[in-house]
Amino acid sequence: MRAARTGLLPALVLTAGGAWAGETTVTVAVAANAAEAVEALAVDFERETGHRVTVTVGSTGKLYAQILHGAPFDLFLAADQERPRLLVEQGLAVEDSRRTYAIGRLVLWTADPTIAVDADTLRTAAFRRLALANPDLAPYGAAARETLRELGLWESLQSRIVLGENVGQAFAMTASGNAELGLVARSSVLSPRNGLAGSSWNVPADLHPPIRQDAVLLKRAERSEAAQAFQVFLHSPGGLETIESFGYALVSQADLLKRRRLHERGQQRRGEQPPVAEGAGRLDHAQPRRGPAPPAPDGAGAATAATPALAVTPAPAENRRRGPA
Repeated sequence: MRAARTGLLPALVLTAGGAWAGETTVTVAVAANAAEAVEALAVDFERETGHRVTVTVGSTGKLYAQILHGAPFDLFLAADQERPRLLVEQGLAVEDSRRTYAIGRLVLWTADPTIAVDADTLRTAAFRRLALANPDLAPYGAAARETLRELGLWESLQSRIVLGENVGQAFAMTASGNAELGLVARSSVLSPRNGLAGSSWNVPADLHPPIRQDAVLLKRAERSEAAQAFQVFLHSPGGLETIESFGYALVSQADLLKRRRLHERGQQRRGEQPPVAEGAGRLDHAQPRRGPAPPAPDGAGAATAATPALAVTPAPAENRRRGPA
């Protein structure tokens, strides 16, 4: 759906790919975990550029499938690197546009603040339900599955695991109490929309591969001024600062540890005393800059094990759109 426009418009030219060269609206498909960060970015972007932004939210797997079926998105902000890479290989995305915009953090979370949670909480299995995103659709679900495998618990906890289509639904199930525990995105726990302090455990980075989240410009918007401007804004210092404030790392913990070790070895060779790492623990206390008041979560409490049928138009029920009608 295109935003309504008023006033004088520049001349519009239809490109070979179907996008308008003078288009003033950018449509962004974003993985559920990053929705609030992108919505906050969109507010600043609209104010600074005059372009309009429409945000469509869903699981990375479902959004990718919609793009394959012709969904009219300009930019795709995934929760992994695989789908953007595949879109480039399939000729549906601009090759040199793929860049990492965030590195996600996985946490074990309960809405009950009186319960201390850690790896032993999972080992004791003193709970009925553990919520996670569908590993076949959502990268955070794949990271949760790998974490449980590394802990030797994937098989033994099968009867207690309930799946959300995306990590937002997994968080909603945990927040509603339908699942006592959830392996969810840290951004959801820190969100201003989350009115429950609860209790959480930051899953160690070595229990799963880094959740590198890539953004890519789709071919249909290759000549879209608004889409290109949003992509630049996303990777600007201010844009990255906003993303970090929502609980993301800009460098993976594994890379950070490697850099620290190399730095400390160099200091030891020079006979220097290594200082306390600057910013250590800072991400654990970062607070999101802002966030609008939430609607009631779609699909809260609904456990799904199978992928529902895909439809390009209209967007899936769990998708949220912002921007003018």
